[in-house]
Amino acid sequence: MPATQSVQLSNTAEPAIEACILLVDAAPGERERIEIALRRAGFSRIHTVSDSNAAAAFVQNIEPDVIVVAADQLPSLLSPSWWRGKAEIPPPVIALCNAPSDPVHLAALARGADDCVGRPLDTGELIGAVRRMTVARRCERFVEARKRDLDRLMEQQTEKHDEVVGVLKHAERKLIEVLADAEAANRGKTQLLADISHDMRTPLNAIVGYSKILMNEKLDPEVKARIENIYGAGVYLVGLVNDILKNCDTCDPIELDIELTETKLPELIQSCVPLVENQAKTAGVALVLDIAPDFPVIRTDPKRLKQVILNLVENAIKFTRPGGQVTVRASAEKSGDAYILVISDTGIGIAPEAMDLMSSVPPEKSRGDGKPAGNGLGLPITRRIVESLGGTLDFRSSPGGGTVVTLRFPSDPAKKRPTRNVSRDV
Repeated sequence: MPATQSVQLSNTAEPAIEACILLVDAAPGERERIEIALRRAGFSRIHTVSDSNAAAAFVQNIEPDVIVVAADQLPSLLSPSWWRGKAEIPPPVIALCNAPSDPVHLAALARGADDCVGRPLDTGELIGAVRRMTVARRCERFVEARKRDLDRLMEQQTEKHDEVVGVLKHAERKLIEVLADAEAANRGKTQLLADISHDMRTPLNAIVGYSKILMNEKLDPEVKARIENIYGAGVYLVGLVNDILKNCDTCDPIELDIELTETKLPELIQSCVPLVENQAKTAGVALVLDIAPDFPVIRTDPKRLKQVILNLVENAIKFTRPGGQVTVRASAEKSGDAYILVISDTGIGIAPEAMDLMSSVPPEKSRGDGKPAGNGLGLPITRRIVESLGGTLDFRSSPGGGTVVTLRFPSDPAKKRPTRNVSRDV
C-alpha cells in the first residue's frame, strides 16, 4: 500500500480533528492536493492509496471514518462483497465526480455514495462534506454502541435481578445512614450529604429507567414480577433521595415534608414484602402479615409510613434467630379515630439499660447475642416520621422475650400534636 506523503503545512492549520480519512485516487498530484487541504482543515489522520485493491488491504487493519474516492473506483468500494469481513457498518463514502449534471455524478449517487463533490475540485466544498460525514459516522457509532449496551442488558436481566435488588437495598441503607447523620450535622456535613445524595440519584435513575424498559418487554411472568419489584423499589429510593436534596440548603434540623393522601394500608404493607422477604429467608425467619378484614382507607403519607414499616421490620428480622417469626398486624379502632400498627418479633429483646437510653441510643446498638451491631440510624428516623404523622411510638421488650413496637396514628394527622412513649417490661 502506498505510504502517505509527508507534507509541510503552514502555521495556519486548524486544531486536529480525530478522524481517519482514506483517500482513494489514481492521480498522485490530486491525492497530494486533497491531503494538504484536509490537513490544513484539521484532519491529522489521512491515508492515501491509488486504487480499490490497496484500499481493501488498508481496511483489513484500520477502519476509516470517511472514504474519499474517485468515481472510477466506486463500483468496487460500494459492493457488499468488498466490505464483507472488513467493517460491521461500512463508513460513509464521498465520490469525486465531474459536474453535478454529469451522468457519472448521478450514477455515483445511484450506486450508494453518500455525497459527491464535483471537479474541478472545490476544496472548501470537499472539507465541508468530510466534516458532515465525520459527524454522521460518530453519531452512527454512538447509536450502535448504545444498542449493544441495551441488548447486553436485556440478555443479562434474568440473571442479574437479585444483584440489582441487593444494590437497591445497599443504597437504601446508605441513604438512611447519611440522612440520620445529617440531623445532628453542621452546614459542612449537610453539604456532604447533598453531594452523596446527588451521586446516588444517577445510578438509581438508571436502574429505574432500564427496569421500566424491561417491564414493557415480553417476558416470563415470574421474571416480569421481579422486575416490577425492582422498579418499585427504585422509584421509592429516588423519592427519598429527592427529599434529601430539597432540604440540604440549611444545616438546621430538617423539617420532613409530609404529603397526606388517601391510602389503602393493606396494599402499602404488601408493597413492603418484596423488599424484606429475601432478608427474612436468608435469616431463616418467618414473616407473617395479620391485617384486619375490610380495613378502611386512611389519610397518611404513604412514602413516609412505608419507610417506618421497612425500618422496623428490617430491625426485627436482624435480631431474630433462625426459626423465629416477625409479625406485622394492622387494625382500626372501632371509633374510626385511629389505626394501629404492631410489629412484633420473637428475637433476643432489648436489655433494660438500653431501654433507659433509648432517647439517645438506638436499641440495636445495645443488643448482645454475638451478632454484629446495627448502624443505629433507623430508629431516630422512624421516631421523627411517626411524630411528623401525629402518631405515637411504643416499645415493649424484655431480654430473650422479643420486642413489640406499637404505632398509633390518628385518622387526621393534621389535628394531632406529636408525642412519644417508651415503656418496658422487666
